[in-house]
Amino acid sequence: MKESPQIKIGGVTLDLSAYDGQDTYSDGPVEDELLEIARHGQSGQAASSADSSWPVFYHLHPARANILAWYDFSGRENALEIGAGCGALTGLLARRCRSVTCSEISLKRSQINAYRHQDLSNITIRVGNFADMVSSGARYEVVTLIGVLEYAASYYPADGSPYLALLEAARRLLKPDGVLFVAIENRFGLKYWAGAREDHSARLYDSLEGYPRGGKAETFSRSQLEALMREAGFSRLVFHYPYPDYKFAREIYSDARLPQPGELKDPVHNYDLDRVINFREELVFSEIIRAGQFPFFSNSFLVVARI
Repeated sequence: MKESPQIKIGGVTLDLSAYDGQDTYSDGPVEDELLEIARHGQSGQAASSADSSWPVFYHLHPARANILAWYDFSGRENALEIGAGCGALTGLLARRCRSVTCSEISLKRSQINAYRHQDLSNITIRVGNFADMVSSGARYEVVTLIGVLEYAASYYPADGSPYLALLEAARRLLKPDGVLFVAIENRFGLKYWAGAREDHSARLYDSLEGYPRGGKAETFSRSQLEALMREAGFSRLVFHYPYPDYKFAREIYSDARLPQPGELKDPVHNYDLDRVINFREELVFSEIIRAGQFPFFSNSFLVVARI
């Protein structure tokens, strides 16, 4: 029996009208565990427990929202969250904005998101490929690409550069005075030089060498990302530098307030992956800062972009 195009989970609307019946992006059976945790309202508790697995910790830990928790939303924005996943940012946006529309390719992850936030009534999760939304005519004050741009070649069909096409699509969905948030790893982040594995391929030095074996994701340097976003039509860019990275940011610096020598004290963990230790990152970061090169070596970027 075919499911209704729209179903309700608590106050959340799950829109299945564009869902093709296949989840092409998944962490596997652990997502069933995530769904059960969300159904029982135990997301934060499960992610914070000492014996939580990496997927539970990664998808459900409240610190994931730190990347945008600092931003001064007015409360009047209608937000579009592209690639919402299991809802790491959805609750924050729903509580800070008027409404949130989530675009997510996976039904299972959309269900996890919906159960996590079923107490809220201003969330619509549209299950299906984001490419189908571009011609909808909807426009938003806020659009987010948090950990999404790097996967454009795998999930956003386009002639030429899929990364440029995805950014152009995000621009078309913005109102003239709207803001786009892009968070992504830096391909030249110091953690990779120091021996952390590349976040997407799990290979040592992969992004530094230009991804010679290919893969499902590609990241950019600061200058590459800036050029790409300007080509996509964003003329006003403010770069921020989450530390240790955008996933679990503890500090967020910017060109207006860069870190000082000695401030970056904790080496990056590779979380669920092993790594090598080539040097003491905190000491090297201090020297990089003194040399005025921190933006080039920052582990991640958060770009606040306007047309």
